[in-house]
Amino acid sequence: MEGTINILLDNHVGLIFCVRGLYFLEKLTRETQSRIKRNIIELEEYSREQIRVIVEDKIKDAIRPGGITPESIDLLLDITSTEGIPMSWDAKGGPWKAIDLILRAGNEVDRELKREYVIHPRHIEEAARNYVRW
Repeated sequence: MEGTINILLDNHVGLIFCVRGLYFLEKLTRETQSRIKRNIIELEEYSREQIRVIVEDKIKDAIRPGGITPESIDLLLDITSTEGIPMSWDAKGGPWKAIDLILRAGNEVDRELKREYVIHPRHIEEAARNYVRW
């Protein structure tokens, strides 16, 4: 079996890397750069509308109807969308940060111990203010 694997691989190993920027390429040898550069796939950042679709889909699964105000979703998109802003993924966060902020905002609502369990913009603001990426 081992001999078969070696024959199939022909002594080559394929690797896939996910990086947030291509700045590291300048530190590589020219030979390595030429091998990597021909196989680069760059993914576009999510648009505001794409983030909205992802977030609203997750909200349907996790929050009862009316459990988050439309204004809260708009604020969430303002905070996490990079559309039209020349920044890296880290600067805003995209859909992952949006979903994380909803969770944290829901925790803020839990702490209030009120009858009305609804995420309002103030909960999103509080979650964003205290946001630390883990």
